[in-house]
Amino acid sequence: MLLIFLLHIVTFSDSTYHHTWSVEIHPQSNPDEVAKQLGMENLGQIGPLSHHYLFKAPNHRQYSEEGSEFVTAKIKNHHSVKSATQQTVNSRVKRKPVLFEF
Repeated sequence: MLLIFLLHIVTFSDSTYHHTWSVEIHPQSNPDEVAKQLGMENLGQIGPLSHHYLFKAPNHRQYSEEGSEFVTAKIKNHHSVKSATQQTVNSRVKRKPVLFEF
């Protein structure tokens, strides 16, 4: 029974990881310099969020079934980084209209 449950988790994993990370840096830090020091590319600020940037790992696979804990740890260990999260691909499904019969 446990084996079937584990197979279900592995087979039907709905997380697909992207080669980008949302990174929050300290206010006095330069995001381009931080990205360069990490061997990444700064894609810019994330919307209106202060000090939050999207970093891309150019040598990393664009999509992966597994997250890259090594890269995430490397980013988080940088002295200018407050937090970092690898981005995942969200699938969107259009809802079917509900038809009412009277």
